Amino acid sequence: MDYQEISDVDLIRYYCEGDADQAAFNELWRRYEPVVHRFTKHLIYMCPECYSREIFEEDVFSETQERVLRQIRGFQRKVPFSAWLWMICQGVAIDARRRITGRDPRVPRAFVSLSEDDMAKSHAVLQDTLKQDPVRGVLNRERTAVVKHVFGDYSKTQEGFESLSALYLHFHEDQPVSVIAQWFATYDRKIFRVLSHDCEALRDLFAQSGIRSLQDILAE
Repeated sequence: MDYQEISDVDLIRYYCEGDADQAAFNELWRRYEPVVHRFTKHLIYMCPECYSREIFEEDVFSETQERVLRQIRGFQRKVPFSAWLWMICQGVAIDARRRITGRDPRVPRAFVSLSEDDMAKSHAVLQDTLKQDPVRGVLNRERTAVVKHVFGDYSKTQEGFESLSALYLHFHEDQPVSVIAQWFATYDRKIFRVLSHDCEALRDLFAQSGIRSLQDILAE
């Protein structure tokens, strides 16, 4: 079989359906390897100043290839394959920056066990709401599923993924607008516009799913 004559869609199908056709993936990656290199060069602005830009670029490229291998079966063809690759690559760069700066949520955190006396002395209040109210636990799990569904739909396009990335970096990572604008190679006013307009859009999507307030999600 001459894989060079096969379309991208068919190469993905050959690799994802049945026994993985490694030759099909190799040809697909050969076509898009230069594209991923361009993406990683563009995303070098996410590299912390204390870290080697060359190593950062190599790490993002390698991890992107590994993540594509793991996630390609989830590619739904609703966006061009190059746009999907950009989403993967951008996510890898964000995760790489967080690892370097010590903000990787996957790193286990050490918790200090406190006795009841210790908590009483520090005026700590322990509320195990889920155990007290099993119904609340079920509702919280349902709301979590809704949130994942809304975020999943919202990030299926490159525009939506970049928007969600900007919102996440600003509200969760406490990154200033000027820094986010620099990372996305754009102007501050565009990021301000994203944060104001897209917050409203997400609020509407949550409302359509039955969530009127984020307090409903975060409630204990």
